[in-house]
Amino acid sequence: MKLYLHLCFVFLFLMSAFQTSAQTIVKVPQIDLIAYDSRGNYIFYQKQEENAYNRIHLELTNSFFQEKYNLASATSIEIDKDNPSTLEKIKENYQVILKSELKKQSLSDFKSYLSQNTWQVMSKRNDKESPVIFKTINPSLLSLAELRYGYARSGGFGSTYEESPDDHVKKWRPYDVKFLNIVYLEIDPNTYVALLNDSNNDKGIFIPLKNNEVALNNVFESITTKKLNPSDSLARIPEKLILDYFNAMNFFQPKKGDDGKSFLVNSFGDPVLKQSFDSINYNRYFIVGKEAETYTIYKANLEKVKFDSIKSAYLYRSGLEVLEKNGAHYYNYKLEKIEQFPRAVTLYCGTVPFKNYKLVAKENNKNPHRLILEEGHFGGTGFESFLYLKGLNKNQKVTFLDNSISENTDSNSGFSFNNNMPGNILKVEEEGKFGLVSYNLEKAKLHKPKPEYDVFANGDSIEIPSLRIKEGSIKVKEVLPIGFDSIVFNAKEQQVYLYHEGKVGLYPQQEETVYDSIQQQTNSFYYISKNGTKGYLDRKKFIEYLD
Repeated sequence: MKLYLHLCFVFLFLMSAFQTSAQTIVKVPQIDLIAYDSRGNYIFYQKQEENAYNRIHLELTNSFFQEKYNLASATSIEIDKDNPSTLEKIKENYQVILKSELKKQSLSDFKSYLSQNTWQVMSKRNDKESPVIFKTINPSLLSLAELRYGYARSGGFGSTYEESPDDHVKKWRPYDVKFLNIVYLEIDPNTYVALLNDSNNDKGIFIPLKNNEVALNNVFESITTKKLNPSDSLARIPEKLILDYFNAMNFFQPKKGDDGKSFLVNSFGDPVLKQSFDSINYNRYFIVGKEAETYTIYKANLEKVKFDSIKSAYLYRSGLEVLEKNGAHYYNYKLEKIEQFPRAVTLYCGTVPFKNYKLVAKENNKNPHRLILEEGHFGGTGFESFLYLKGLNKNQKVTFLDNSISENTDSNSGFSFNNNMPGNILKVEEEGKFGLVSYNLEKAKLHKPKPEYDVFANGDSIEIPSLRIKEGSIKVKEVLPIGFDSIVFNAKEQQVYLYHEGKVGLYPQQEETVYDSIQQQTNSFYYISKNGTKGYLDRKKFIEYLD
C-alpha cells in the first residue's frame, strides 16, 4: 500500500498516554519547508541552496502489502532536483511553514500533549448537526468520528449490538468512524510531525508549532480545528462507542518471531506491544496474551490491566471473562465486575435461504423413523428430501437435542449468540434411558426419481429430471450408547449435559459422567465438584482447576 505524502490531508488527533508500545517513526531530515493551501493539500520541500527548494516525495508501504508483494523497502524518499522552486513562487499558491517554526519537544512530550486533548474539525462540510472529532486509541491508531445528536443507532442486517440504559436518550453519538494508522516523522532531533493513513491512502498530518499548531484538512475543506474543553460534551464521547466501529483485523495482526513467539504488529510491521507471547487473542476492545501459564491483558489503548492471579482469561463480547484466584467473573469494557452482559440484539434479514428438519414416526417395522428436509429461498420451499433413518427400531423415541421433532436453520444463524446445535445429532430414548446418534446427509442413498415429462403443444414430450423431491434413506451412527438417565441440551449455553447415577458430564467434551455437580459461572468457566473436591472447569480448553 503506497502513501504519497505530497497530496494528503492534515488532521489533529488524541494519543494514548501509555507508552507500552513501539510506534512507526520515519526520519526525514531533508524536510526544510512545508507548504499548504486552503483546501488542506500540502507539500514537503528540501532547501537546495539559497531561495531554491526541491519537492520531496515520501513513499510509505504498508507492511501487510510489503510482505504480500515482496517489496524491498517500506520507506523511500525521492527528491525532485530538476524543478526547484523559489520561496516567492511557492507562496503564490501556498502558505509556508519553515523548519525553524516547528516546536521542539521530545516524542514522549508530543504524545502526552496529544493524549490530553480532543479536537473538533471546523469545516464547511460538517456543521453543528454533524461535528467531527479526533481521538487516538493508542500510539499506533487514531479515530476520526462523525457525530450525530440522537438515539442509539442499531446498524444493518447481520449486525449485533449490546443494549444500554441510555439507548433511548438523545445525546451525541458516533454515526460513522474511520480509523487511521499513525506515523511519526522525525525532522530533527526533538522535532516531530505526525502523519495518518488508512492503509490505503495517506490521510493527514499534525504540525506542532512554537506558539500554535496547524491542522489542515482536505476532506472537509478546512485548515482550522478547535481544541475542545474537557468538559465539552463532544470531548466526553465514551471510547467504547467509538471502538464499536473498529475492525482490529484491519490494523493489527499477530506475527511469529524467530523464537516461535507471537507478537502483535501494526500496519507497518512495528510491534504494538513490547512483549511477545505463546499466543495472542485480540478484538476491538482488549488484547489477551498468554506466556506459559501467565496471562497479560491490555485495553485497546495499550494500558496493561491489573488482575490478581489469572488462571485463564478470554475475550467476551465487549469485555472479558476471567478465572481468578477468587473465582470466575465477567468484566465490562470499563473493567467493572458484572453478573451478566447487557442483552445482545441481532438484526436479521427475513428473506434468506433456510432448511427445516422434521422427524416423523411411521408404522413401519423396518424403518419406522423418517427425516424430512425442506430447503428454500426467500420464503418459499424449493426442495424436499424424505429420508428413512436406518438403524432405529419402532420401540425408540427419536427427537432433536431440545426434545423437539422440528429444527429450523437459515443464513441468520451465524449471526446469533445462541445458535442451536447442528441438526445432525439426534436423541434416542428407549425404556427410560437415553443415547445419541448422528447422521450424515452427504451419505444418504437416494432412490432414482420417477420420470417427469414436459409436453409441448404439438404433442411431443421430453423427459426432465425431478430435482424438487428426493426420496431415500440414511444410516444413523451411534454417538453415545443408550443408558444415560437423562440427556439435556441447554440452548443458552450451547451445551449438552449427560446425567447418570447421580453424576453429570458434558458432551461432546466428555462421553461419561464424572462430576458430582456442575454449574456455569461465565460463558467458559464452570464451578464443579469432582469426587468431593471443588474447583473450576475451563470449558474451552477443558482444563480443571481443583482446590
